Amino acid sequence: MEMFRKRTAGVIVAMATMVFLLAACSGGGGDGLPPERSITQAPDSDRPNQTTAKIHGYVVDDVLVGATLNVYAFDEGRKGALLATTKTADDGSYQLDINAATGLLLLEARGGSYRELMSGAHVTVKDNEVLQAVILHQAGIPRTVMVTPLTHLISALTHYRIAEGQSPRMAYHSAADDVNHLFDLDVTQVYPRSIADVGSRSGLNDEHIYGFYLAAYSAWSAWVGEQNGIAPHTSYTSLGTWQLIYKDLIDDGRLDGRAQIAGAQSAMALGTVNLSTDVYRIAFVQHVLASTMHHANATDISLSDMLPLMLAFLERSSSFLPAAGDGATGVEIHGVEPEGLYHNGSFDFAVLIANPHLVEEVRFALNGQDLGAAANHLLPVMNIGPTQYGADGDYVITVRATDYLGNVVSRDFTIRIDNSSPYVNVLSAAITRHASHVLSGNYGDNGAGRSGYRPAGI
Repeated sequence: MEMFRKRTAGVIVAMATMVFLLAACSGGGGDGLPPERSITQAPDSDRPNQTTAKIHGYVVDDVLVGATLNVYAFDEGRKGALLATTKTADDGSYQLDINAATGLLLLEARGGSYRELMSGAHVTVKDNEVLQAVILHQAGIPRTVMVTPLTHLISALTHYRIAEGQSPRMAYHSAADDVNHLFDLDVTQVYPRSIADVGSRSGLNDEHIYGFYLAAYSAWSAWVGEQNGIAPHTSYTSLGTWQLIYKDLIDDGRLDGRAQIAGAQSAMALGTVNLSTDVYRIAFVQHVLASTMHHANATDISLSDMLPLMLAFLERSSSFLPAAGDGATGVEIHGVEPEGLYHNGSFDFAVLIANPHLVEEVRFALNGQDLGAAANHLLPVMNIGPTQYGADGDYVITVRATDYLGNVVSRDFTIRIDNSSPYVNVLSAAITRHASHVLSGNYGDNGAGRSGYRPAGI
């Protein structure tokens, strides 16, 4: 990864030198760049002749099959003339010829279909869903260009900065640098290799890292569907979520979960799931790590391989993605039994964990005394007996779930210990609107024997 940063720095220096020389020769605008002109303008002495060049690459959320890829002039900072069009192949690849002078191009993919990696769902792309990439085309020079959700971020940031007054080329260069810096790879050049590619066991590299980035959004969007009570990737797809993320970024140049909606700054959400800086930082990283343990992962890359990279991502500065809040986590702890139930002797206390695949460990404590970690953090349960508690009375069980990033979420549950008197726990609803109601629960006699029981207050 360090090699990429050094190579990038060299390219930026070279480009800066070239721009300076061009500005000195042609008397460019106040931003130090040559005057912007339409890419379809007839060539002259300070612009290269239009020469045909091949542009090829892949369109990937997972591989987008049968998508229409259009290439437009973009040197004036808006969608210009249509220069070329093609369809993506079964592996998401494309190839086309561009006859244009040096300048910015906008690549835009629409339609087609893809498979959600984390659910296997086949998704047909909606008419209003799109993926874009912006590049600086060099006349006559072939180029490899990926069109992915991360290049879509570059497009959104470029559009925003142009609207804020930057020249198109300066806006593009700064946007590309900022997105590449955050993800620590060249998102337009590197092929995002699917983590499900059988035989792709070549160790950690930029292609696989890119693949895990995209797999994480498939995992996260599946979770969004579950939070909204619907099957994964039916209403909320990974490509669909990127449309909202694009709107978030193009609105104010920041991924913060807020945008202009109906003329007012409003919070953005996918149903019941709010978008926020914590989602873009923490939830993304958590689902990258969870993807390493998913059965779809056919690589030899493990959680321990990806963890250092994800910790670095959390700490990396960004001009458009603020830092996440301390201790933010998508993990939730839910009780299995109602609060305040009676227990005696030895008993099992269990909880349910929302997003258990994000959790590394679940620990239990009784009145502050550590009881240890659950043997299975996916189905956490702890046996508690007389050696852990003393006299009868109310006790507090504290459950602490720790994710792979070290974030901790904690919840307290109150129980009642009674080893002397008979007790009754009512587990059915306490309030009903029905004329008849089944009252159910359990009882204990603490070894004294039971002569009978009856409901009171009826």
